[in-house]
Amino acid sequence: MASPAQYKKEHAQNLLAVCQVQPLLQQLTMELALTRPTRLLPALMERLEHMEIPVAPPLRSVVTVIGAPLPSQEVRSARGTVLRLTPVELIDQAARGGRSEKGYADLFIPPELEESVRASLSAGTPVPVDVLARLFQNRIEQEEESHAVPAGDKLIVLLEGYPRTIAQALELEAVLGRVNVAILAHASPEEMEVILEERETVWEGYDAPTTALEEYWKARRMLDVVDGSSGQDQMLKQIEALLDSY
Repeated sequence: MASPAQYKKEHAQNLLAVCQVQPLLQQLTMELALTRPTRLLPALMERLEHMEIPVAPPLRSVVTVIGAPLPSQEVRSARGTVLRLTPVELIDQAARGGRSEKGYADLFIPPELEESVRASLSAGTPVPVDVLARLFQNRIEQEEESHAVPAGDKLIVLLEGYPRTIAQALELEAVLGRVNVAILAHASPEEMEVILEERETVWEGYDAPTTALEEYWKARRMLDVVDGSSGQDQMLKQIEALLDSY
């Protein structure tokens, strides 16, 4: 017997299918009424072969995790498909013109973003906040357009270690629409030093203070806290439990 959650998911998928098919049937009926083919069934089959069902993008939930870095294990959620993104990976891939080094699919990087990233790296300056926000947007939209997320599932975008300032958060929300939830993996400076060494994390900025941003998320009642100093397995369980609760 299906659980209530499974029943709701199947019901939502059925409704989505009906919403997608109805406009096509209306279009097909109108075309056949106008053309009045002598052989209705062959004309119908031929037209159906050339029609594409428009697929709506999945629902999107943007979650940012600051504080201690996440474990390297895969993050899962019963609520949808998790897409983990880090600013360093996006910058590296943009500098390579969208080519991937880890066996993932190559990405299309708009030329102006690629040029801006390369110019910043050559000059040894930080990538502009607006450019980084657009890199996130570009990656997320390509994930949505690839139809990699099963129908009826939510796309949970997990931003690791970003944003770290209020200015970055404002720019990110201006581009993506909104950040739904912020998670602070809390750890003391001493604990953070040990964590970074154990997990071999070299991402620039993980030691930068995020107090102002934490207060910003807290004021908006968006901040959840997990124990960033716990073991990797325990921290992963805390993160996944939060993702399942949203």
